[in-house]
Amino acid sequence: MDNRRSFIQKLAIGGVGISSLASLDHFKPDWDGSNWDEIKAQFPIANAPLINLNSGSAGSMPFSVLETYLKETEKFNTNPLYLEKSSRMEEFEFALKRLARFMDCSAENLVLTKNTTESLNSIIWGYPLKSTDNIIIADADYAYVQTGFENRALKEGFEVKRLNYRPAEISDEEIVNTYIQAMDINTKLIVVSMITPREGQLLPAREIIQAAHERGIEVLIDGAHTLGHCEVSIKNLNCDYFAGCLHKWMNAPHGLGVLYVKEEHIEKIDPPMFPFDQARDKIMGKYTFSGTIGYQKIFTLNEVMNFNERINLTDKIDRLKYLSQYWQDRIKDIPGVSIVSDAKRNIALGGFRIKDTPSIIKSLREQFQINIKKTAYPEGSFYRISSNIFIDEVDMDKFIAAIEMKAQ
Repeated sequence: MDNRRSFIQKLAIGGVGISSLASLDHFKPDWDGSNWDEIKAQFPIANAPLINLNSGSAGSMPFSVLETYLKETEKFNTNPLYLEKSSRMEEFEFALKRLARFMDCSAENLVLTKNTTESLNSIIWGYPLKSTDNIIIADADYAYVQTGFENRALKEGFEVKRLNYRPAEISDEEIVNTYIQAMDINTKLIVVSMITPREGQLLPAREIIQAAHERGIEVLIDGAHTLGHCEVSIKNLNCDYFAGCLHKWMNAPHGLGVLYVKEEHIEKIDPPMFPFDQARDKIMGKYTFSGTIGYQKIFTLNEVMNFNERINLTDKIDRLKYLSQYWQDRIKDIPGVSIVSDAKRNIALGGFRIKDTPSIIKSLREQFQINIKKTAYPEGSFYRISSNIFIDEVDMDKFIAAIEMKAQ
């Protein structure tokens, strides 16, 4: 323990070090992957003064991943960067294969990116479209998916069909039918948020994909909120493209995303943001020509997988569902509060409204030391709660008590 504390104290490179080391006293390297108290204790953020209920934007590294990240930062700053990288590619390829197994796909169809948005933009801007084509998106999708396609459509003239359903207000069957009714002979691509970014609802992605494929239409899955949060099998989904994130519920270093492209589509995508040479047009490497990056992040991936593989994913999903149901059940009957998500169809993400409460985000942060996120549809805003495995019932009780007080 002293060596670990000393290491992190000395390795505060560029402001990366931990400001408070008190939580190291709770760290157990032989932690039990089925004990939620011990799992929580793996995270420095678990002992921070601010409770983070916004893992939907970003999670936080556990000690073992943070330590590896700091060590890698040291390596890439004491050795020539590209020499260090090139001498360890087998190590990285092994980590990528582990991630591919986790996602149930081939590593040959997978690349690491900076985030989900970069992954999405490779397809949004690189997918071949003509002015007579159309694509389908929804209000329920991520804002940058909407603006990305709309900005491109302004330049190229294709049609963007935008669905305005609200996921929590209709059934899965109605959601599938909403997409089917929008499909026509000119539809080339559909974007589906596997978990919606506002209310955190699991969409019937596989059924939408099947319906699209029956009509010769390809599907891009926005999986920003999925990895480490729900079951993801690229093989079972049979999607054409998948954009995901490792720094939310996988708790990897911030700025680590992933992109999957089905084998037969790799060559036809022409992502303009990456100046790849034509010799690489048929391989996934063309999606990573972005210049120098923080390679310490990608060489932390093996430890990210080590941490995640110690926790049974089914148990983790159950835990996240339990915490989500826990707070929703306890605030739904508070006067002036309403739940906007469907607890039966979400996992760690959920939403609520609270009447006549200005600046609730600021007051929760400053008065109660709780961090949440505000989100919105065109007709109005609400607040999003997203838990993680460094959150427990005690944290949720503090949030519930704060809402009770603010609603008075």
